[in-house]
Amino acid sequence: KIGKDSEEAIKMIRDKGIDVVIFLMLGGIRDGVDSYKKVLDFCDRLDVSAHPVMLVPYPGTEIRSEWAGHITHEFDWDMYDGMHMLVKQSGIDTKEHNLALMKLWVELFTLPRITKRLVKISLKGFPSAHMASAMFQLAIRSAFKQYIKDYKP
Repeated sequence: KIGKDSEEAIKMIRDKGIDVVIFLMLGGIRDGVDSYKKVLDFCDRLDVSAHPVMLVPYPGTEIRSEWAGHITHEFDWDMYDGMHMLVKQSGIDTKEHNLALMKLWVELFTLPRITKRLVKISLKGFPSAHMASAMFQLAIRSAFKQYIKDYKP
């Protein structure tokens, strides 16, 4: 959850010519499928990109203890990659979350959205911030597309 202070900080950083990428975790016990759309709306509103992943409740962590009984794939370590929903929620299939995350990746990294974010970076950072951002976003776009292509539920 990002509050107004964080939003203002992001705007100030961007005004200095520094691109901002939000790394965030979804798939918590209280995150509904609508959370993915909220992330997209947030990124569009602030003209930032994001690297969304699923929360991973690793053994030995406080969150793992707190959510005992809600963890799926208890010892299937291939699922602990940040790409799979690992928390059971009542009434929501974990596959819905996995598909919502993949849809978010596709929508976040369309060429029009990437272009819009690039032109919103202050010229104070030109050209290095723009080039670095473009390379990062295009690489992430490519990686996510490949993951989705190879995805097997």
